Amino acid sequence: MITFAVKPEKKNELIAFVKSFIEEKTMSKTTGICYFAGIRLPDSTYTKRVKTELLTREEAVNEAEKLGITFIDSANGKGRIGALGALLWADGGVEAAGLYGETP
Repeated sequence: MITFAVKPEKKNELIAFVKSFIEEKTMSKTTGICYFAGIRLPDSTYTKRVKTELLTREEAVNEAEKLGITFIDSANGKGRIGALGALLWADGGVEAAGLYGETP
């Protein structure tokens, strides 16, 4: 998860750089990449579900669209469940790294 501020006229340039950098450096051919343009992430029931259920790519794509989250990967849609989950858990602190409900 990367967080940054960017001037509106530089947004597309930054997105292209991030996409290129991640796809060049990743060790996986199925790395999903998505972004949210805004200050506060939207609330979503998907946040819990991504850690407690087996979800489909279609569910991830539909939820992302509903929340205004954009996928930019070139992995033919693979990795999108994890990418969306990582984004939605970005403000989750320690719980984001563990199983749902697990306490450190």
